[in-house]
Amino acid sequence: MSKNQVIFTSSKRGIDSLNDGLHIHSYNEAFRGKETEDVRSMFSYQVPGVSMTDELVSDMPQAFKYRRLPEGICALALNTYLGRDYMGKSGRFGNYLSHVIVCGEDDLTNYPCELYGSETFRDNMDFDEVNSSEQPAYLSEPEIKTGYTVNFEAVSEFLSADDNMETYIKMFASMLAFKSASKRTIICDRPENIIMWIAALQYALPRELALNVNFTTYEYNPERSSSQICGVISENTAYSAANADMHFTFDFYSDIVPDIETEGEFFEFMDTCMSISPESLYAFHEFITNNTTYRNPDEQLRDIYALYSILEGNFEDVTQSMFMSVIEVLEKYSKEETAFEFTGKLIEDSNYILSVSDEFAMEILRFLLRHPSTASPETRKGIEKLLADKLNSAFSAFDAVAGDLPPMYFDIAKLCEESKISPDSLLLEYESYESVYKIFSIMMDKADSIDSANKLFLKQMQIKSTAYIRKYESNILNCYYTYLSKNKQPEVIAERKKLLRYVIEQNIKAGFINELIADVFSTIPIIDLPGEDWELMQKVYTYNQEAAMSERMLLAAAGLLFAKAKANSNLNTAIENIRKFSRNNPIGFGSVQNSGVDVKAYICWITLNIYYASARSTQDIIDSYNLFRHQPLSNELFTENTTQIIFAEILTEEVLKNIKAGADPMCILTIVGFLAATGNSQTEKIVGDILKKRLKANDLKMLNERVQQELKNDVRHTTCWNNIFQTATQVSGIMKFFSKKQEKEQ
Repeated sequence: MSKNQVIFTSSKRGIDSLNDGLHIHSYNEAFRGKETEDVRSMFSYQVPGVSMTDELVSDMPQAFKYRRLPEGICALALNTYLGRDYMGKSGRFGNYLSHVIVCGEDDLTNYPCELYGSETFRDNMDFDEVNSSEQPAYLSEPEIKTGYTVNFEAVSEFLSADDNMETYIKMFASMLAFKSASKRTIICDRPENIIMWIAALQYALPRELALNVNFTTYEYNPERSSSQICGVISENTAYSAANADMHFTFDFYSDIVPDIETEGEFFEFMDTCMSISPESLYAFHEFITNNTTYRNPDEQLRDIYALYSILEGNFEDVTQSMFMSVIEVLEKYSKEETAFEFTGKLIEDSNYILSVSDEFAMEILRFLLRHPSTASPETRKGIEKLLADKLNSAFSAFDAVAGDLPPMYFDIAKLCEESKISPDSLLLEYESYESVYKIFSIMMDKADSIDSANKLFLKQMQIKSTAYIRKYESNILNCYYTYLSKNKQPEVIAERKKLLRYVIEQNIKAGFINELIADVFSTIPIIDLPGEDWELMQKVYTYNQEAAMSERMLLAAAGLLFAKAKANSNLNTAIENIRKFSRNNPIGFGSVQNSGVDVKAYICWITLNIYYASARSTQDIIDSYNLFRHQPLSNELFTENTTQIIFAEILTEEVLKNIKAGADPMCILTIVGFLAATGNSQTEKIVGDILKKRLKANDLKMLNERVQQELKNDVRHTTCWNNIFQTATQVSGIMKFFSKKQEKEQ
């Protein structure tokens, strides 16, 4: 836009009007916007309410005003009271001159305040100029020149006087609060001071921002003004000190200064800049202009300064509220390169993030994860490292009570989930193994079901970090096993079996293995062991041949091996395998007998299988018997069942005839050989009782003759048989009574 000017005053004829009076007197020919409402508003001027005389005219205040118009247009005006109209001494009072300059932002290369007192503006009109019947000539395009009153040095000197700097800082804060408080800044002072106050406010801002602050050095009624900053006079206008609270009023005649907050580094910085360090101010201005799109000064200028300070320094003294304000202006106003610089600096200063409160840290991390400037892979890596570090610090600082996770963990986990990041993967990537395990162990302790606990366990064991698994495998297993050990739900037995199978198949050397084996097999049946349990038992043996097997396990294994031996008639192999399982130690019955297991049924089962798997030899029975560490009950049961089976299978009528005819009494010799090697008087009595019940006296007599013949050279076996035979032929007391009675009767 070109530079334009227009003069509004009382004249006999205007450039576009044949009538006299107050109107547009002239303008430059290229000016097309002279009649707009915005431009015409610059003409407004109201003289103080006094009884006007020619002598008072020169005392009337000038109004130097600046206003930002739409579409980047800037307007300045000097409104001067002239007194009488164009007719001169015969004219009426009420005439004034409004000289308006309208230009584009780029044409106004100075602060508006610097045009105060400029010869660019006219403050009077020649009599002949306004009293002519001729059409006024067009004005030339204006040449915008600065005045001689306002410059930074003069303003700085002005502020250094008395308490001006303290007042100025409050005035500056008031100007910034215009939008939030809906209050203008009103200055009631001498005219020469008012322009200096306004200039000081403008110099605090970059020119681009100052152009968006409207001001006037004089306003008759500030309440109706379009200006953000208004100069007023104390008498004969609509301004009244009594209404000072309606605005941010600085009345130097009535000693009125608003109570507004000016504490903090930002206002200290402005104090220093305006008094002794303009270079610092210029650097700040350059930052605003080049690095942000911030152009309308308000209270967020403090946040812009905080952003500037951080980029120039560090985050050391940045509070949470300050940070939130900073990221608000960063996201709203900063240019892309500034945002990159800020986020990069924030990521680099990880110690700061780790030192702040958890709540503050979460705000920082949320910002980093959502901001577009952090989208690059390299930057994301930095953020992920921060997340991992913060998780670690949370665990380090947290005193776990009742197995709780740090509250910070849940916040970060949620944040990670929103950003599609796995907390565990994050910690593993940065080798934060201890934190990974802590999370697992606490969550395992709080697992509400076996299924959820199992999923936690499997997830841990499937972690693709060799270093982590190598370091914490034993801890993970112990943690899961401890959970299963405490759990009393029925399905826990199956899970313990799964854990045992997992440990064995993965060939893991777990410290709790013997305890786990005992747990798993503590309830297995010792008769007809299920194939799944037998398979697992074999794997246990292969996994650790030194692992001690419980009596229950060994009894179950022995029983199953005897049953298998029956199927293939291979007792010797079964005996050999049982010895391997038991480490050549006899298998006891004590623990299972005390736990309610039916030992009688078990022995009945194995003795039957032993008989059918054997070659019916004495040694087979002895070897099978010696696999166990017998107590009186098991000893008697083994002898009784073995004898019953042999006699039932072999000692038939036909066999007795053969023996009588001269055949070997093998079945009797087998039992005798077995008892001679393992028995005692009680077991001999048991066999004798069985023979007594099965055979007649004549058969017993015949057997005795035949056995005596076979054992005539074997004292030990003969003695054993004699004891058996004595029991078999012994007659009870009642039987003797009936026998004697029968003899007498005969």
